[in-house]
Amino acid sequence: MRRVTVAAVQMACSWNRDENVQKAETFIRQAAHRGAQTILLQELFETP
Repeated sequence: MRRVTVAAVQMACSWNRDENVQKAETFIRQAAHRGAQTILLQELFETP
């Protein structure tokens, strides 16, 4: 059986879409750097 590393991102969102996308990208890059192969973002992460 193959091992898969999964990361889940839960973050505070603002009404600024660009800020939310940038924040999500930062978390995605951190998770990938730590070995995550599958990264899950919260539903509607772009806006609250």
